[in-house]
Amino acid sequence: MQLTTLFLTNKTFYLFKKAVIYCTAFFLFVSCKGFAQNLNYRAPFVKDSLSLTGKYAYSLGLYSSAAFASHAYIFISQRDRLSVRESVTYAEFKKAFSQGPKWDNDHWSFNFLVHPVMGYISHTAYRNRGGTFLGAFLCNTACSAYYEFLVGSWTQRPSYNDLIITPIGGAIVGESVWQIRKTLVRDNYLSTFEKVVLTAIDPIEVLNQKFAYRNFIKKQPVMP
Repeated sequence: MQLTTLFLTNKTFYLFKKAVIYCTAFFLFVSCKGFAQNLNYRAPFVKDSLSLTGKYAYSLGLYSSAAFASHAYIFISQRDRLSVRESVTYAEFKKAFSQGPKWDNDHWSFNFLVHPVMGYISHTAYRNRGGTFLGAFLCNTACSAYYEFLVGSWTQRPSYNDLIITPIGGAIVGESVWQIRKTLVRDNYLSTFEKVVLTAIDPIEVLNQKFAYRNFIKKQPVMP
């Protein structure tokens, strides 16, 4: 009885919710990583290393992982008030097309932190597969629209805020990361400090390369 009471305390349940979200996000990342490998992607930065469809699919996979994790957090936070049946409805989905997007009132951290990070993940994923800046921006815009209208719309109407902030914020942050990384590897050498910086600014690609930093030097970025 004491253990049950402890588990039901607010603090413990909050930690449990976070653990579920992080584990789910990690599982989705591993799935996307395997998907990229199935597309026979081997060396980073090689021009046309994936087809246009492959670049988009890989970017969408990673974008969806981040988006799903954030929506899972919102749902689990409201789990005591709403059931799955009440949260996910076809009636809500139809509003995305009958009423269109709306300006949301989400907390500033979601609009100006979470969504730019989601955009950064998609932008760098596309650039890492040999894509151009314009291609990455358009891909990011498409990923955001796809998720807002076809996935997230089952729980809420698409958001003008998200459709605008995600690709623009993602382009600013993601392209900054791309240019910093180009600077780090241009002398064909990565010091310990530079490896730490590279891991901090693009952890997904470092994990995807299994911390084989030589891969970042072996194939220099060929896209501007």
